[in-house]
Amino acid sequence: MYEEIFQVLNFGVIIISQIDFSIIEINNYAKEILLIENEKKITGDELFKLFSGDGTDADFFSITRTGGIENFFKKTDGSTFYGELTFTDLPDRDCYMITIRNAEMDRIIIDKLKQLETTIYNLSGVGEIIFESAKMKEVYNLCMLYHKEKKTNVLIEGETGTGKEIIASLIHFGNGDGGVSPFIPLNCAAIPENLFESELFGFVKGAFTGADTDRPGKIELSGSGSLFLDEIGELPLYMQPKLLRVLQEREYYRVGGNIQLKTDARFIAATNRDLEQSIRDGGFRADLYYRLNTGYIKVPPLRERPEDIQRLTRLFINKTIIERNRKPIRISNNAMDLLSSYNWPGNVRELKHVIEKIVLMSDKDIIEPEDIDFYDNKKMYLTPSDVLSGSAQLPAEGLDLELMNRLIVKEVLNKFNGNKGKTAEYLGLSRSALRSRL
Repeated sequence: MYEEIFQVLNFGVIIISQIDFSIIEINNYAKEILLIENEKKITGDELFKLFSGDGTDADFFSITRTGGIENFFKKTDGSTFYGELTFTDLPDRDCYMITIRNAEMDRIIIDKLKQLETTIYNLSGVGEIIFESAKMKEVYNLCMLYHKEKKTNVLIEGETGTGKEIIASLIHFGNGDGGVSPFIPLNCAAIPENLFESELFGFVKGAFTGADTDRPGKIELSGSGSLFLDEIGELPLYMQPKLLRVLQEREYYRVGGNIQLKTDARFIAATNRDLEQSIRDGGFRADLYYRLNTGYIKVPPLRERPEDIQRLTRLFINKTIIERNRKPIRISNNAMDLLSSYNWPGNVRELKHVIEKIVLMSDKDIIEPEDIDFYDNKKMYLTPSDVLSGSAQLPAEGLDLELMNRLIVKEVLNKFNGNKGKTAEYLGLSRSALRSRL
């Protein structure tokens, strides 16, 4: 029972001998923090070097007997982490107890649990990873395949708003069996070019003005998990060979540092650019592209999977009602047909924002077509004069005339409360012609 409790503690515990300071017991958390595979091979001197400035036992005892300290400590591979260490004398056992927490790991675990909760929420059919289309089923299957192949780098391509970060998190977490390894996102378009290297690799104290302490970079924080490089097409050219070297050699240096660090992280990259065209234009390195493109996922735009729109719409309605404490609201069939016929240039993100706006602003019990405000202000209802004058704003991708005809008929039927005689008269159709369009 003691051993079971000892191993599942959410902080590291190391019991060391008072005679030669060798490790007597160490739990899994401490092993993971310090990257210790076999404690029998770690001497007392080697252990102290991980926790103290000069590696002497005098220095170690002086900093630990003051209580708990927070500082940067070393791992066995030479990399560092920011943690909290305490020291306790156990005279009845002729040993000392060291407890250690990795502050960054604690934060990562909390973030991971939140993301895992979201992933489970999604996969249960309530979250944003829901689909009926064959195209998204294929994407989902690839995510599960790459989740199992944890060393495979993956490139995700897709238009803005298609949910590439959600796909990346699904690759990492899978169906909730992603362990406690971190998922670290970095938006390449949001980092100033002169800060990119220190953001990715970290830096040591004194590396540049303002570097008052050591700081790990995103690669180091990723540990043995996943580093998600969003908008990889925006990665500065000068950084591309440096990232390529990390992918090839699995090693790097902090800015201003001379200690070689190793990484076991998986790299997941995403872009809305055509990277092959960027290669031809000289804006992206071909060798980096091939390294990232070991696994590949193309996320289809929403217009290519209209069968997913209905479930996503109901999802966003329900989520907005719950999260923003709004009154229940339904959506009419005509309004759903209108959403399904729209081109969605902003993809799922645009659909989500459109629905959120309707639910928040409406005081009605049901959403009708006239309540829908598309962001491109495209005219959905055309008059004969619009067409004849050439002022009609027609979609560049083509128009489904049969669908538009059905939408118009349904709207007129609604206008006359289902009276087919008045509907036929309004549309200039015979009753038999109207029946053929229903």
